[in-house]
Amino acid sequence: PGSATPPHDIDPPLSNKQSLWVPQGGACGMATPGAMVMAYEIVQYWIDKGKGMPLTVCVPGGTCTTAVLLSREINKMVKEIMNERHDEKINKDGTKTKAENNLQLDIQVAVIPCVGDEGYAKRQMKALDISTGGDGKSDIPLIFPPPNKNKGYLRFGEPSPAILETFLEMKDEYDLYLDLLYGAPAWNLLLYYFKRN
Repeated sequence: PGSATPPHDIDPPLSNKQSLWVPQGGACGMATPGAMVMAYEIVQYWIDKGKGMPLTVCVPGGTCTTAVLLSREINKMVKEIMNERHDEKINKDGTKTKAENNLQLDIQVAVIPCVGDEGYAKRQMKALDISTGGDGKSDIPLIFPPPNKNKGYLRFGEPSPAILETFLEMKDEYDLYLDLLYGAPAWNLLLYYFKRN
C-alpha cells in the first residue's frame, strides 16, 4: 500500500505548496467530499424509494477507501435524519410534542475485496478510518466472504474465465459494461450469492 505522506527524496512538481500528494488508491481524507456526495444521493434515493426496506450498498474494494468513507458518511447522515425525526414538533396551539418517526432507514455498506483478502481489507479500512478521525470499528463495512474459503477471492488483475463470463453476462443480458479489475470480479461474487439464494 502507498504511504499517506510523500517521499522525502522527491521534490514536488510545483513549489509553494501547490502540489498535492494522493496516496495509492486515494486512501486519505481528501476522498471524504466525494463520499459525502455519494452518501447523500444514496440516502435521499432510499428515503424516496426504499419503502422501509433495508439496503446494502456493495462496493468493490482495492484500498477500500470508498467503502469505509461511504459507510461513515451514510451512518452519519442516517443518524442525523433519525434524530431530526425525533425532535419536538410545535402544534398549532403552541404545545410541544415529540414528532413521530415513521421512517425506517436501514442502510449499510458491504465491500467486496478485489485486491488482497478479508484481512487486507480489514487492515486497510481500520487504518484509514483511524487516520481520518474514526475509531477503526463503528464505520467499518461488512466484508463479503469468498465463495470458497480455501480458494479465496479472485486474484487482482489475473485473467480468469469467471471474470470474463461475468463481464459477458452483464453486457449481453443487461447492456451493462463492467471494468475487468473491479466491476466484473465484484459482480461475479454478487451473482454467485444471488444465484444460490
